[in-house]
Amino acid sequence: GGGRSPRDMGGRKKRKKKPSSGAGGGGASELVHELLVSGGRGDLKPLRQVAVVRGLGGNGIRKYAWPLLVGLGATAPGADVIAGEEGHHRDVQVVDVDVQRCLFRDADKRPALRRVLNACVCNEIDLETREQGVYYYQGLHDIASVILLVVGDEEATLAILARLVKDQLRDCTRSDLVPVLESLELVFDLLRALDPELHDHIRSSGVPCHFALSWRLTWFSHDTQTPAQCSRLFDAFMASPPLFPLYVGACAIASRRELVMNTEPDFATMHTLLSSINSGGVGSISEGDIRRALQLYKSAPPERLVAGSRGKGKGGMGYLKYLRTLGSAGGWGGDEADGDGGGGKAGRRQYAWAWSAMLGFSGLAAVTTATAAITSIVAFWDGNLEFQLV
Repeated sequence: GGGRSPRDMGGRKKRKKKPSSGAGGGGASELVHELLVSGGRGDLKPLRQVAVVRGLGGNGIRKYAWPLLVGLGATAPGADVIAGEEGHHRDVQVVDVDVQRCLFRDADKRPALRRVLNACVCNEIDLETREQGVYYYQGLHDIASVILLVVGDEEATLAILARLVKDQLRDCTRSDLVPVLESLELVFDLLRALDPELHDHIRSSGVPCHFALSWRLTWFSHDTQTPAQCSRLFDAFMASPPLFPLYVGACAIASRRELVMNTEPDFATMHTLLSSINSGGVGSISEGDIRRALQLYKSAPPERLVAGSRGKGKGGMGYLKYLRTLGSAGGWGGDEADGDGGGGKAGRRQYAWAWSAMLGFSGLAAVTTATAAITSIVAFWDGNLEFQLV
């Protein structure tokens, strides 16, 4: 990789230096510095709250904060990129094609991106059975390229991506995309909760929910105009549950109500508009959209939407698995949350711990390490994210 590994981030020399946040980073750098000094054993909730509500401000802080947000800790082991050179998987040719059309025209980083993507898949292949535990999908290269541009190091990028493909992005990296496609049905339920008239207008066009597919597959990075915009959204999505991109996307549509309502309810026209809801021509996702998504998550959490869908004769039960979490600070929806892997009540307690560690239920305004700005963010978070566990 040639750069610093995640292990270096928590090394003794680095702990003495407070990360630079860049413009707008504010107290996020103080939170990250304290976590690095503690070896990553501190409370992640304030950092998660800042990442979602306000963003981390700049890449100087993100290269330290993102590993913490995904649960790698301050002294995470370096990830093996050798498999990116020597390994083989079923989609290696697809990776080659995708790498050539991403990275915001930064061609110098394409070989590194190719190694990271191939290693991310190959490192999860069983050496005896040759079965793949993680599958590449078109769109993963967009997410990986943003991470590589921000952290600037192959090993650190691979370490972050390897955690995401088994947690927030786990449903995308299975052998097919059926779980992801099923989850998209939530978008119409969210639109109905936000604006029934807008929902009915969109539905009258007959357009299916597939316009939202890239929201989960790429975290909007495929259509976002600048790396800075991508990074801001990644701040939020790395610190939130897997379905949060659907909430943000639904709120972005609702904030463009006039444009959507003035669009002819024609299938092709409506699909084109909704598919480009974060493009430069339509506008970019705003801070207001993200904050409104937080409020929507309180008023219409996924389990409540699922219950409503069941009452209307829809399937819905498949959505509940997206609410399960791993028993770790950075885990959200990996294999250990499937089937009986949770270990009964003990497993559910682990899931509850991870869920509450992310969301926080009460008393968040009294965060002693927070600055005045962080305190206001925590108060907003506390007022809009008091969830009940499923």
